[in-house]
Parts: sequence; C-alpha cells; structure tokens
Amino acid sequence: MKMMHLKRLFIGRPLKSSEEGGQKLNIFKALAMLSSDALSSVAYGTEQIVLVLTTLSAAAIWYSLPIA
Repeated sequence: MKMMHLKRLFIGRPLKSSEEGGQKLNIFKALAMLSSDALSSVAYGTEQIVLVLTTLSAAAIWYSLPIA
C-alpha cells in the first residue's frame, strides 16, 4: 500500500476551504487539548536530564541534584 493511501486511511481526506470553519476548536477545548502537551513536557524534562547525566558517569550525580 502506498504511503498516501495509508495517510488517507488514518487521517482522512483533506478538508475543503468551505469545510474548515466548522472544524475549529473553541478556546476551552483547545486549551484542554494543547496544554496537556506542555505539562507533560515539563514533567518529563527533569527526568530525562537526570537520566542522561547519570548514564554519563557517577560524578554527574552532583550536577543532577540541583536540577531535580
């Protein structure tokens, strides 16, 4: 199956310009959907920094404690 067929299967057909107006999110739905992405990035950022620093060497723990 071609990539275009897979994209069309999972995402659907492109919207016409006249159809786009009905597909926009209001402010409350948009905040609920988009703010969770920012919150999860903040939550996992510190964990990933600590993971990288601890895998480099045992001495990196001293640098990771102020971050955590």
